[in-house]
Amino acid sequence: MTSVVAALLSAGPGGGGGLTDINLGLTLWTVVLFGVFAFVLGKFAWRPLLDLIEVRERTVREHVTKARRHATRRTRPWPNRRHYSNRPTRTASRCCSRP
Repeated sequence: MTSVVAALLSAGPGGGGGLTDINLGLTLWTVVLFGVFAFVLGKFAWRPLLDLIEVRERTVREHVTKARRHATRRTRPWPNRRHYSNRPTRTASRCCSRP
């Protein structure tokens, strides 16, 4: 393992340099291409991505609001609770009174 690391770090006879050598041409082209990529991304893709994220946030917010509303509706007592009392109904008394 150490021999592989030593081989990578040392300059080979025709390799042109080690891992820690700074190549100014490669660095310049990397910065230029990153700048071009950032410009194209910002010009054409950034706004549609933000719009998609905004739509997703809105739908999640609406679903959370609906879920909270539904949860509070389930915990409130029924408005006509007297109708659903514990006394048996006619159908239940007929059903249970038969032998």
